[in-house]
Amino acid sequence: MRKLTLLLVAALLACGLATPLATRTARAAVPASTIDVVVPMYVVNKVAGYDHVSIPSGLVYMLEEGRPRVPYLVKIIDYPAGVVVQDVVMESRSGLTTTTGLHLPIVILDDTRTTDPVPVPGIWPKQAFSWRFTRSNDGTGTLVLSVFPFYYDLATTGVQFYQAYRFSVSHTTSTVAIAEMSLEQDSYQLGETVRANIRLRNSGAAQDIFVAAAIRARGSDQALGGMPVRLLKEVSGDASLTVDWPSGNTGSGSYVMEITLMSTQSNVLDRASRDFGLFSGAVEFYIGKAYYTVGGVRFTMDVAPYIKSSRTFLPVRFVAYGCGVTDDNIIWDPVARTVQLRKGGTTLLLQIGSPVLKVTTASGTVTVQMDVAPEITSSRTMLPVRWVAENLGYSVSWDGATRTVRLAK
Repeated sequence: MRKLTLLLVAALLACGLATPLATRTARAAVPASTIDVVVPMYVVNKVAGYDHVSIPSGLVYMLEEGRPRVPYLVKIIDYPAGVVVQDVVMESRSGLTTTTGLHLPIVILDDTRTTDPVPVPGIWPKQAFSWRFTRSNDGTGTLVLSVFPFYYDLATTGVQFYQAYRFSVSHTTSTVAIAEMSLEQDSYQLGETVRANIRLRNSGAAQDIFVAAAIRARGSDQALGGMPVRLLKEVSGDASLTVDWPSGNTGSGSYVMEITLMSTQSNVLDRASRDFGLFSGAVEFYIGKAYYTVGGVRFTMDVAPYIKSSRTFLPVRFVAYGCGVTDDNIIWDPVARTVQLRKGGTTLLLQIGSPVLKVTTASGTVTVQMDVAPEITSSRTMLPVRWVAENLGYSVSWDGATRTVRLAK
């Protein structure tokens, strides 16, 4: 389903930000082993009875609904090709100021709410900092360091604010990189297997590589589960592998799969991660309504389902999202007027005006004769949902009383 808005607004490398601001340090030939961060004094603006706190060049932490909206700072450090950050440690923080009496608004992620979420008690945020290191295709790297200097206690309105930080950074050099990592879906029903396709590249001498995979809740550093560490022998040039994680009864929410490559000396060679959602419950579409729900969570569409000739027409793209098909696996050919949907080992091919559906699996291609042809309405491809959903592994039911189409595993 589409970039699940519940996974937060656009996040800077999954750091949970609400505004695309950050300070950046230019790439140095010799990477520094320490990073000093000076946090500007926060600013308070009173809006509609609430104190909106911000930091110049800072961001607003929007990770968890019901938590206070606190500011934080992101520092971006660029690294030359071949350098990989191993660890970041906070050595010191100082410049503490305290106050009380501020009334911060809370985070609301679901803009369709009719009532505010229940405030979550306790001091927020929980962590002092977080970091993530990524590498580009050219081998250069970027360290994103998120510093959380502002702590707020919802019950007491107490504030603690730090303005000076020092971090130590350890790094090494590596010719091994994760050239590509992709998940087969943006979201999964509970119990489904989350699969990552990974392509590695070693531009240096052949070497043994350990591959470790871990799952954690988005915004948390604590691993919820992982897979056995795998050893790839004598990797040279390109190599590929898949990693499967059975979601079981983990629980609905937003998660991250992280892949780490390590040398036989336990040095991190590269690291990559991808976000995904786990949901339970049916996917529901409503006639005449420009939204659908997954397990009760609402997602907006740009066209509403309708009934024509006793058939219920739904937008193919959003049906695909509801069935876990990612954007890059929905392919529209404007010349042939065809739409191709790919999920796992199944590919569906539909053509506007044709009642023929082609279903390709490992066993070959089967032609299915539908009783109605796809059509274009409001620049969207529409067709009866059953043909797509059932061939993607979902059952389809109709509730005439509520005019609801329900897809379930």
